[in-house]
Amino acid sequence: MPVPIEASSDSGMSVACAISEAALVGHFGALADNPTSLIDAFRRYRPAIETAASRKYDATAKSKTVILDAADFSGATSGAS
Repeated sequence: MPVPIEASSDSGMSVACAISEAALVGHFGALADNPTSLIDAFRRYRPAIETAASRKYDATAKSKTVILDAADFSGATSGAS
């Protein structure tokens, strides 16, 4: 189940965003099926997640909804330590 993100575009328009559990587990080191760990990973790595959401928003013809999954972080350096 994706974790919802509230974000705004550069123009100030509200954009609905979410990140998959697989992305939080695989890229940011969250524990699967552990809501506290998933939210903690989101909070810790929120700037990187928002950057990825912005990049995907710009690449998808400014869709009103952006869903991030593990593939959106492939090739990037993992934020998890």
